[in-house]
Formats: sequence, C-alpha cells, structure tokens
Amino acid sequence: MTKTRNLADLGGGFIQAGTGAVQRTVESKLQDVVSVKDFGAVGDGVADDTAAIQAAINSPATTILIPQGSYLISAAISINSGKTLRGYGREVTSIVVSGGAPSFNALLVKNDSTLADLTVNLNDKASSTGVFLDNASRASVLNVRSINCGFHGIALTNGARYNRIFDCETSGNGHRGVILSAADYNQVRNLRSFDNDLAGLLIYNGNHNIIHSLSIESINNNGIWVHMDSHYNILKGVTVTNPVQTSSAGLYVGGNASHNIFSEFVFSGSDRAVLVRGSSVDPGLTDGDTRENVFSCFQIRGRGSGIAGSTGVKFESFSGGFKAAKNKFSDIVFADLENGFNWTNSAATDTLQNYISDCHALDNVTYPWRFGSTTPGGGGNRINNLAGYTPAGALALDPAAPAIPADTVPVANPYPFSVMINISGLTGNYLINDTNSGLPDNLGNYTLILAAGQTITLNYSSGTPAWRWWGI
Repeated sequence: MTKTRNLADLGGGFIQAGTGAVQRTVESKLQDVVSVKDFGAVGDGVADDTAAIQAAINSPATTILIPQGSYLISAAISINSGKTLRGYGREVTSIVVSGGAPSFNALLVKNDSTLADLTVNLNDKASSTGVFLDNASRASVLNVRSINCGFHGIALTNGARYNRIFDCETSGNGHRGVILSAADYNQVRNLRSFDNDLAGLLIYNGNHNIIHSLSIESINNNGIWVHMDSHYNILKGVTVTNPVQTSSAGLYVGGNASHNIFSEFVFSGSDRAVLVRGSSVDPGLTDGDTRENVFSCFQIRGRGSGIAGSTGVKFESFSGGFKAAKNKFSDIVFADLENGFNWTNSAATDTLQNYISDCHALDNVTYPWRFGSTTPGGGGNRINNLAGYTPAGALALDPAAPAIPADTVPVANPYPFSVMINISGLTGNYLINDTNSGLPDNLGNYTLILAAGQTITLNYSSGTPAWRWWGI
C-alpha cells in the first residue's frame, strides 16, 4: 500500500518518500534548512543584514544558507563552532562591508565550522581581514572569494591548526592574499591570489602546512614568503606570473626557514624568481640559518636578458651573520634572464654546503652561473651536472669576451661585475687603468682580475695574444 503524501490527508504533516519514512510536521521539515532570510535578511546591498545573519547562525540549525544577493554588514559575523554558513556560489552571493562602518575583521571562522560558496568584499576597509581563523581548528573555507580587504584576504593565526582552505580566491588586498602566522598542519589547495600588495601567500612562523595548486599573479612585493622560523612546510604545483621587481622575489625563503620542500614551480615574467636569504628573525622567534630546504623541478622564465639584475635563483646573507646552508636545488631550468644562479655578492662563508645539480639554461641567459667566491671549495658547496659550468668553477662568458684589442688600445670591462682574464702569447705587458701590473706564470701566461668599469691595455710588439674571460 502506497503511503499518501497529501497534506490535507496528513492533517498538514509531511512524509518523505521511501520505505521506513515517518510523518513529521511541515514546520519540522522546513527547519531542516535555515536561510538568513528566515531571520529578516534582505540581501539588497542597502539594508544592514548584520543582526539577521548572526541570528540565523545562533539558531539551533547547523547549516545556514545565504541565497543569491548582496548582504551588507557593519560588524563582524561569527561562524560559531559546528556551524556551516553556505552561499549559493561566490558569483551570486556576496557579503559586503558597509562603507560607513569602522574597521573590523568580517567573517570569524571558529572551530569545526564551515564557510562556503560566497564572496566577501571589504571595500578597502583599513586594517581589516575578510576571513579570519584565529586559533581555530578543523575549520573549512571552501570556494570563497575574499577581496578588497585593507589587511589580509584570508588569515590563519595564533595556533590555527588542521584547517582546510580549498578552491578559494583572494585579490585586491592591502597586505597578503593568504597568511599563515603561527599556524600549523593546515592545508591550502587550489588557491588563486592576485593583485595583493605585499604577498600572495605568507607563511610566518608556520610549520607542517601543505600548499598545493597555487596561482600567484601580479603581486607588488614577494609573491610567496616562507620565513621567520617556518619549518617542514610543503609547497607543490605553484605558478607565479607577471613581473616581480628585482628588489623582491617570486619566492622568498629566509629567516631560519628550514626543512621546507618546494616542488613543481613555474615562474613567468619574474625579474627575480627565487631569493634564499640568511637573516635574523623578529623578536620572540628563534634565529638560525636558512637551511636544509629542497627546491626541485622549477621552470623560470624572466622578461628578457636585457633586464639588468634579473635572476633565477639569488643567494645572499642579509643580517645577523646568518647563512644559506645545506639547501638542495635540482632540475631547474632558466630562460630570458641576465643571471641563472647568482651568488656574487655573498662571501664564501655566507653560503655553506649547498648542493646544486641537473640545472640548465635554456635560452637567452647571459650569465647562467655567477657563483663568485662561493664556487666549490668555498663554503663546501657542491655542484653537479650544470650545463656549461667549467670544472675550474667559472663559466666562460656568453657573449664571448671582447676581441683582442690592437697594441696599446685600452678596452673597458663592459660587465657589471668583476671578471677573471687569462692571457696567453703576450710578448709585452698589460696595464689596468694605465698602471703597470702583473707578472707571467711559468708558461708565460698572465691571470688577472678586472673589476667592472676598469680598462685593460695590452702592449705587444709582435704576434697576437689570446685571452679568455670568466665572470666572478
């Protein structure tokens, strides 16, 4: 016998189709799904819906829906523990901060709660974050867009752990798209972060976080920061596009960042793709070398070798006497840059026991390997299978050294760094900046260092000498 579902026959009740279904009141059935409009939200972008949205969340319902519309708020909304606040999609449901409201963090995501399928727009409210997980655990932020925040788009801070940030987008924010500060064991997947002023993603004093499938675009500072006592994080499947100036980097790793893994990165149009920096850390954190990080499978393409200072991977010791040590680089390719690897401003003691292998300059790279004084034998660094790298620890310059000048005609070093020159077959002597200098070795050859901008003059009465130049 088929059960009737006619409301009149049921006396206004409801029964679900299927064997074993029991009768309920219509009121009970409708309470299965709660909408913010049940509590008076309008969603027209004019009425203040703050109180209505919070009342819906505070109700006994565990899932609260926000239908299509623009919902104006003037104070923070707390997504309480165990609750789900879900829109109808980030293209059609938006929470917008009122222009006249004071600065505040808009959506406060608590333990075991979920925020999904909407956009939050803070209208450039100063010092305000769009989605804030402060000391939250096991929360989920799914398919959320956070835009025009004066501070961060999405922030996980102060012990936030085991949270998930999946399929989200951040843009137009005054500081970082996403920040993990003192946040551990979180997952960020399929994130697009663009047009944020200070970084697309920052890990600051964060550990054991997993970042997978990340797109960083048009950032005005470092694209990604992993620094200040951050350890054992994994970043994989990352693209960084559009120019990043040489004063910053597509990926910045420093300040006692250690044991992190960076894999499958693609940089396009970055003037300095990777910066590995030994530096001191902020007060209250632990100082140490930037060490034992792994960088593998990187494709780096700049804007052209004519961009002065453009570099694939840059090492430097910045402050506090701390170093870049025991880092491993492998399977990295460069194109359209002035420099591939560049350590030329680091002393041998600044970069210790790093290992670089199986790296190649594809095309249009002026100086693929500028190691300066940090070549093997200096600092215990090890190098293996670098295309074009010479066993002596220097690379013949490309383009080639200037042609041998005529007798007594000076030639200037055209490069913005010092070069080592070996001269053979010179019957006379040479002058550097018009000063007689140097004695030949036992084979009659000369070896000298010519700084940027200095001139060299060869004096010879017969024969034609030959020379080779190496960048140092």
